[in-house]
Amino acid sequence: MYNSLGVPVPGMVEAINSLKTASLGLLSAEDASQAAPYFDYIIQAMS
Repeated sequence: MYNSLGVPVPGMVEAINSLKTASLGLLSAEDASQAAPYFDYIIQAMS
C-alpha cells in the first residue's frame, strides 16, 4: 500500500521505530515488554 502511494518505506520504518521508542517509554516495564513485539512485527514487515 505504501509503495503504491509513493510513501518512502525507509522513512515509515524510522517513524514506526520512533513511535515504538516513545510509546514504550510511557509504559511500565511489563506493559512495554508485551507491546514491543507488535512494533517489531510492523517494522519487520516493512523492512
